[in-house]
Amino acid sequence: MDAAVIFGSPGIGTSDAGDLKVPSDMLSNSKADGDWAAKSGLFGGNPDRNPDITQLETGAATNTYGESLSGSDGHSEYQVNGSTSQWNNAAAIAGHPEDRIKR
Repeated sequence: MDAAVIFGSPGIGTSDAGDLKVPSDMLSNSKADGDWAAKSGLFGGNPDRNPDITQLETGAATNTYGESLSGSDGHSEYQVNGSTSQWNNAAAIAGHPEDRIKR
């Protein structure tokens, strides 16, 4: 099963999510509130505004096991251990999209 998580992206270069060749239910995006790069949209095709891409939570949240996860704010915080964005990235690429925490 193919899956992709776009995170901290200044654009995916297309407005058609189908161009990415990933099933739409397995395509996710994360954008932290304080991420200047993701907000810039420099490369066009902002994944944060694409209705065909599942938008994932990056703030503090609770996972499917009841564990508290920390929020990510800046561009370099998406893979911080114990963060919501790290959880979401792992759930998506491990083939457990049902465990993603959506925005």
